[in-house]
Amino acid sequence: MAFDLQATINQVPTDIGPVIITLTDTAEGQFAKFKVDVLDQDGSVMGAKSGNLVPHLTAGQISTANAFMSAMRTKVENEILP
Repeated sequence: MAFDLQATINQVPTDIGPVIITLTDTAEGQFAKFKVDVLDQDGSVMGAKSGNLVPHLTAGQISTANAFMSAMRTKVENEILP
């Protein structure tokens, strides 16, 4: 399971902290990664999970993310490069 978490004694996963998604557009390709903190009953981070987001996305979500990254690259190039 992609989000399997091993709890220590006395820790119960009760909440999710920030979910961070990083989209990367490089010459080698486009990538999507995730990181999420799992919080225990006291609000302490009991673990973090991270990995490749692509296997968890639908074809439509991948297409939308790719289009967004391409549009952002074009915008940055047009606004920053001479």
